[in-house]
Amino acid sequence: ADLRRFLAEDGAFRQSTGAVPLLFEEPMAAVGPGGQEFRGYIDRIDEDPASGERWVIDYKTGAATDLEDGDPLDGGRKLQLPVYLLGAGRAPSRAVYWFISERGGFRMVVYPSSPANDARFAATLAAIGRGVASGAFPAVPGEFNEFYGEFENCRFCDFTRICARGRG
Repeated sequence: ADLRRFLAEDGAFRQSTGAVPLLFEEPMAAVGPGGQEFRGYIDRIDEDPASGERWVIDYKTGAATDLEDGDPLDGGRKLQLPVYLLGAGRAPSRAVYWFISERGGFRMVVYPSSPANDARFAATLAAIGRGVASGAFPAVPGEFNEFYGEFENCRFCDFTRICARGRG
C-alpha cells in the first residue's frame, strides 16, 4: 500500500514541478565552508529540464518531523540536507526530506536554503570542528527507546557498545 501511494505521490510531484529523476544513490563528495570533507550518497536528484532547477531528495521511512523555522539545523542535529546541497553539484537546488510511508504521511519537508541558513550552517560546522579539535565528544543519547532497548540516538552510533553505561 505504501509503494502504491508513493508512486502516486511521486507522479504528482513530478507533474507539479516538471522535475524528472536524474540520479539515484549518487555518490557525493563535498568540502564544507571550513574545509571539512563529506562523503556519502544522495538518495535521489531530480531536475527540471526547462529551468535546470534540481531537487535533492532524501527518503525517510519513519514518522515525519518538521524543520524548525528559527533553526532548521536543529542545533546541529540536522545537517544532512545542507551537506547534500554542497555535494549535489550545480545550483539552483532545493533539498527535501520525503517521508515515503503512511507513518510519515508521505510529507515533503523542504530545507529553507538561504544566505542566513548558509551562515548558520558554516557557524555550526565551525563549532563542531572546535569541539572535535579539543577532544570534546559529549554523549547525547536522547530518550530511551523501550522497543529497541537502546537510547534513540545510540541506535545509529558505531561506538554504542564501548560508550559509558551511565550515558543516559
